[in-house]
Amino acid sequence: MERSSETILVVLVIIALVLTAINAFVALRQVADIARVTGFITQDFAGRVNLTIPTQAEIRFNVSIIDWENGTFATGALSSNLSTSAPIGSKVVQGTWTETKASGARKDGIDTGLLIANIGNVNLSLQLNSNKEALAYIVGGGNDGGPKFRWNVTEQEPGSCGGAVNINASVRGIYSDVKFESAGNGIYICGNASGTGFKLFKPGPTIEANDGLTNYARANTLRIDFFIQVPSDAPVGGKTATITATGNE
Repeated sequence: MERSSETILVVLVIIALVLTAINAFVALRQVADIARVTGFITQDFAGRVNLTIPTQAEIRFNVSIIDWENGTFATGALSSNLSTSAPIGSKVVQGTWTETKASGARKDGIDTGLLIANIGNVNLSLQLNSNKEALAYIVGGGNDGGPKFRWNVTEQEPGSCGGAVNINASVRGIYSDVKFESAGNGIYICGNASGTGFKLFKPGPTIEANDGLTNYARANTLRIDFFIQVPSDAPVGGKTATITATGNE
């Protein structure tokens, strides 16, 4: 009887061990299934690469000085005319002045006026001011109608004044009288709002809105040409006018 009880106990222990093993196997399978579904990901991390490009509004005169130096009037001439946009060899009429020096990228003998470029990273509305008009510049003289001081603005590189109206409607050599304006009230030559000043290329009472002077590397430069009439009875001495360009976003 005692031997039979021991046998029953052994069988029960074996059954218990089998059941435990089955439960463990089932639990491991469930854990494996969870691992396959979730990958055991507990948190999501993200990396970033940041930078900031600030606005840079900047203009520069690539050619900033036009200099005719010393000269004399032709015999009997009432005046002498000087121009930066006339063909080479005929820039000076009835006189001996020679345009030989200018600062910046210009080489002697190359036909050009002042050159102004947008070297920033945004388009700009551009205004021009002169500190003198004709009479103040030449300081007198009445022969041949008196002194004249005129300018003309064109694109040195096509497309520089983005979206401009009449982009092919004018030529260099059509001048408008230089007018002195107080600071901040210059003429718009390439602007993103309508205002008084040049119609791009062709002098006129207004300028249509456009995209402004662009900052594209190959289309960011305007040219400012000048026509000057010097009466033969003008006072002697150096004559200087300062042209100021202002760019605004």
